[in-house]
Amino acid sequence: MLRHIFNLILCFLLLSPLSARADESLLLSPESTEEPLVATLRTPRPISRIAENVTVITSEQIAKLKVHTLEEVLFHVPGIQLGSRRTPGSWGAFSVNGLGFEHVLVILDGIVQNDLLNNFPDIGLIPAQQIERVEIVKGAASAAWGPALGGVINIVTKSPDPEGDIGGTALTTYGENGTTELNAELSGTLDRFGYYLGGGHLHSKGLRLGNGINFNHGWLKLAYDLPSRGTVTLGGGVRDSFRGLEASVPLNYKDTDDTIFYHGFIEYSQPLGNNLGIELSARHQSYQDKVIWGSIVPDPLMPPWVFPVREIFSIASAKLRWDTTTSSLLFGTNIEHQNLTDATGSEKNLNRWATYLNGSWTSGRFTLLPGIRFDHTALGRNPLSITLGATWQFNDKAVVRGYAAQGYGLPTVSNSHNVQKIRTVQLGAESSLLPAVWLKGTIFYNYLWDIEPSPGQRLTQVRQGVELEARSLPLHDFTLGAAYTYSDNRDKDSHDPAPNTPEQSLKASLDYKSSFGLCGVLSANYVWWNPDSYPARYSSMIWNLSLTQKLLPLNDLSPEIFFTGHNLFNGSQYINDLYKNTPRWIEGGVRFKF
Repeated sequence: MLRHIFNLILCFLLLSPLSARADESLLLSPESTEEPLVATLRTPRPISRIAENVTVITSEQIAKLKVHTLEEVLFHVPGIQLGSRRTPGSWGAFSVNGLGFEHVLVILDGIVQNDLLNNFPDIGLIPAQQIERVEIVKGAASAAWGPALGGVINIVTKSPDPEGDIGGTALTTYGENGTTELNAELSGTLDRFGYYLGGGHLHSKGLRLGNGINFNHGWLKLAYDLPSRGTVTLGGGVRDSFRGLEASVPLNYKDTDDTIFYHGFIEYSQPLGNNLGIELSARHQSYQDKVIWGSIVPDPLMPPWVFPVREIFSIASAKLRWDTTTSSLLFGTNIEHQNLTDATGSEKNLNRWATYLNGSWTSGRFTLLPGIRFDHTALGRNPLSITLGATWQFNDKAVVRGYAAQGYGLPTVSNSHNVQKIRTVQLGAESSLLPAVWLKGTIFYNYLWDIEPSPGQRLTQVRQGVELEARSLPLHDFTLGAAYTYSDNRDKDSHDPAPNTPEQSLKASLDYKSSFGLCGVLSANYVWWNPDSYPARYSSMIWNLSLTQKLLPLNDLSPEIFFTGHNLFNGSQYINDLYKNTPRWIEGGVRFKF
């Protein structure tokens, strides 16, 4: 174990002028000229005035990675560890700096994706091609988002292109075991009316036994600019999949999952003056899932266990925003309804509401970021979440940030109605003061209580650690990067390590971009787990390579051909031997833009 730790630290030190961050447009990156606006406190602001540890990934970086789903995108993000990598579209468990998916709030166009049954967000069924950006908050964010004990993954899908009447892309891929994807988009703006239409099909016979998939999805977003300077936006989508989960040795023991999502929303925003604006919205999602477990039935002549679930989530919200050059305030309220019908036919209804106030105040180089939120959870506990953060910008190339917060997470329906709590403290810095090197570091401490991994069990835990990132300026068309995360996750009383949590992870990358249209990404990922009930494997570094060639390098609309090699050295890296990662596999494709 000590040898593994030494090798990881040595690798990071050797790659210290590097970066594994998928986004090339973040604040203080040596090649960055503008600060992106992100909405971690629901008020868009420059990232130099955000106290949390945030990673932003844009559609441009996603296109460069040549991935199929959000799960594959998160594989490249510092501080996020996946339980395994299987056929694209599969179930995907993940952790954010040691906190599992059940503690992380995943939001798609303002709609919560965590289900009521297990707090599980199905990130394998969120197609990457329809994503405009992903904002990842690593740490408690309940004062803005509610049940976000361990962080937020906020997914914003693509909007109408304001630059032309019509345009779009078409993409096709082919890989081993019949792994194919077809994807197309149309987008544009006609006078005051904007539209975006996208959809695709993902199919595979399965890169693991019994792990095939058929996945169809479609997306629509319409926007109309009102004469009063307001905007009305209407959107929706469908995701329909049938996939195999895994197959035991007897081939008649097969586990399958049939899932369909429908979601839609309408949003109205209106300026009320130079500094004041209002936003009203209504959103709805229905979700139906039928899991068939065959491998748990001891007698092959017996019928398999069928587990159908239906969930409905609806939310109405109102926000009032006040902004000046130095200050901002956001007052908002939500009303939510969730309904769960389980395999027995019994129903569970939750009617919740919340109100929150978040803001910022800037004086010179200093920014103060307070926030408070009250949630009526309908579970007998109504938490008050608070946060207080600050940033200090030394100059254009260095910033220090930190915050303290108290937040909460919701239990699963299989546990009691106990709300889970967290207190967190973070301190970080970001700098490009060194020549041609961008550096970022964050220290985090999380104190959790009333954690219920199983019914009747209530734990208090301490999860603390450090996240380090670095990136170099391009040198001879190459950019190097690395990120290292260490998380010590223990029971507060017994001091025993929390099982099935990532302790260390290392990500490294080598990016190449030439003037003759060739670009590529070589990435590596290592994670060390604390396995408990399942045999795990984590002895290998997983290497991926993606190469893209523009056929007409000087033409922005040139077709692209690409090649991707996954798990190049056929390594094993998984936390559960029932869901082993895929062996080496290859795919290629063509992308057209018009």
